[in-house]
Amino acid sequence: MEQKGNNLVEVFNKHIFPVWHKRHANLILKLFDRPRMPVKALEINCRNGYLTYEIAKRIPDKSSIIAIDSSREMLNFAMEATLPFQNVIYFKKDSDISNFDKGVFDYVFISNSNFNKQSGNAIGKLRDFLSGGGTLFCTFVNRGSFEEFFNHYLDVVRTMNEEPYMIGVENALQNLIGVDEIQSVFSSFGLDVIRNEKKTITINFESGSTIFAMPYFYFIILPLFKYSVSLIPNWEETTNKVRDLLMDIFEDRSLTLTAEISCVIASKPVI
Repeated sequence: MEQKGNNLVEVFNKHIFPVWHKRHANLILKLFDRPRMPVKALEINCRNGYLTYEIAKRIPDKSSIIAIDSSREMLNFAMEATLPFQNVIYFKKDSDISNFDKGVFDYVFISNSNFNKQSGNAIGKLRDFLSGGGTLFCTFVNRGSFEEFFNHYLDVVRTMNEEPYMIGVENALQNLIGVDEIQSVFSSFGLDVIRNEKKTITINFESGSTIFAMPYFYFIILPLFKYSVSLIPNWEETTNKVRDLLMDIFEDRSLTLTAEISCVIASKPVI
């Protein structure tokens, strides 16, 4: 799949996709068994269309995929990148999801979902889109990931006397799903876990790379705790201050970001 684009798309394809989203997507593809009969699939957060394209290659004729994303630029890129399957893939803005029929999809895919123990409403909505016996494939970051980074992050926040913000970040990290909790968490959302596979992702940054001036912070780190702190006044201003202080800390130091991700395959019970 050729990668072209600019601005958001170019940054994503060059910096983020190869080290992060592609690895999530490939873990899903590793576990996806080719169906024998035509299927209807829904993909959430399709980004540049890589997973969409690869799934389209693996499903039978007369199948269909609806792929959605919040970014119009990403959708335009994905449409161009998946032209060979233009009669199979239908791209939509994520705001259109409320118009989709429920209980009709054989598969729902969501890569790099940022699911946590408080994601019940989101997972419940995805479950509702599945037909009875339908399957959800999702990847998310497990609790304990990026530990070294977040230790530094919280140390910096403590020096700023931003207690509500610090509590928000700490709560977000505790709400990440532990490997031993996956079965019970997904069961509580009305899904039966069929399989869970883990993968460790490591990203190395040499000293002087000023990692947090780069897109990794915004695409990979920030989403893990954004929604736990976004209701706090001036959260965005505080986040930017913390980022700048971290840039100073790591200007002359190397850093390794290590995350354990899970790919969960869960089915909706047949009623």
